[in-house]
Amino acid sequence: MKISDRLLTLRKTLGYTQEKFSKFLGISRANYSQYEGGRSNANPNLLQSIAKQFNTNLHWLITGEGEMFLSKDQDKKPKLEINSDKLHHYIELGKAQARQEISHSDEVLPAYLSLPIVGEIAAGTPMQVSEHDGLGTILVSAQVIHHINNYYCFRVNGCSMRPEVHHLDVVIINKVYNWEDLDDKIVAVRIDEGITLKVLKLDDENKCTWLMPVNNGYKPILLNENSTIVVLGVLEYLIRSYK
Repeated sequence: MKISDRLLTLRKTLGYTQEKFSKFLGISRANYSQYEGGRSNANPNLLQSIAKQFNTNLHWLITGEGEMFLSKDQDKKPKLEINSDKLHHYIELGKAQARQEISHSDEVLPAYLSLPIVGEIAAGTPMQVSEHDGLGTILVSAQVIHHINNYYCFRVNGCSMRPEVHHLDVVIINKVYNWEDLDDKIVAVRIDEGITLKVLKLDDENKCTWLMPVNNGYKPILLNENSTIVVLGVLEYLIRSYK
């Protein structure tokens, strides 16, 4: 388990959204998302701040060893200050240990993963789409996508999301998401008429949800308590078509 995985475990154990957790830390949600997603390495000062604010075992946060939280008795003991140089040292030791574990593994990890394009997704009026094998596959770096089963891959049909998403682009949808984090995100949704790609807008004041196009030439779709909606996932990656 990496530091990014332990950040995710800690946040979910505390019951915080990424937005709330990042506010406690004094950083933007976007920056924190990079750390939790493993796309950026959390710096030593941030790890110290997390350990201090949430009574977290810093040794566990860095190495994965020991308990997640400090006990009350431990919390009463005088705390040793760990400077940045020592933290860097611990982090490098953790990286070396991970490299050693990989070198001793018999499993050879692929450099690329093959994702099937399971169907077309509407960028316009929702349409019924059945999954089939006729749209081919795409190769994605294994460093970008770690768990292939967490993703759908669709080819876009329509222009309602221009200029963000173009007709015939291939979109990679992450099935793993938190509902509270979906506001203003481009999502793949299944509604009564079929599936579509839209910006999800949560309207708490009017207790409804909007599916918003990016292209002003298309009308938004209003969802209410009578609407049937299933969020398939969040747009994470896009492959641009120039046909």
